[in-house]
Amino acid sequence: MLFLDEIAEIPVTLQAKLLRVIEDREVRPLGADKSAQVDVKLITATNQVLDDLVHEGRFRQDLYYRLNVIRIDLPPLRERPEDIPLLVDHFIQRFAHEAQRRVEGIDKDALALLVSHRWPGNVRELEHTVERAVLLGKNSTITVADLPSQLSAGEPRKVPLAEAVARSFTLRDLEREYIERVLEETGGNKSEAAKILGVDRTTLYRKLDEYKLKG
Repeated sequence: MLFLDEIAEIPVTLQAKLLRVIEDREVRPLGADKSAQVDVKLITATNQVLDDLVHEGRFRQDLYYRLNVIRIDLPPLRERPEDIPLLVDHFIQRFAHEAQRRVEGIDKDALALLVSHRWPGNVRELEHTVERAVLLGKNSTITVADLPSQLSAGEPRKVPLAEAVARSFTLRDLEREYIERVLEETGGNKSEAAKILGVDRTTLYRKLDEYKLKG
């Protein structure tokens, strides 16, 4: 079994080679003069939407179809906060064992803060946050003081309605600002952004072109 993480980050030239390996079921080891047969189960993962990358010409369509046999869509962490306590407990046990530290758990205020955070970096961001708390915490229980200060500082760069009025925003300004913020919140995931905005992806692409947003 071979697991390829962040498959969307593979350069197009390497995508062609990977497709050939999948199709021919053989590889040529570095320095070898002949190919060797391989028989592996391939599992890939990405935090991007491959459909969008195919549409943008950044991911080969033929490779996408070869990989998209059994597909599991996992919602972002902010859409399944009920998973956070279980993940936190798992990460605490794991990192405490690795660091040989006695950490019994996390107090309710710190856990509530983790559950309420939007986690733009998803599970990986939560994992690193808990690892930091385990390594730097001074007590046997993780508290709010052990968590990064930005978790309780609120989300930056939001434009409240009162501020928009004070700055004489037009409806066009507000729409552009909102689309931009939603894209930031979803990490550029256009399918998720379109869902939040209540439009289809075709409309979102048209708006991105209209407002000259990179997405």
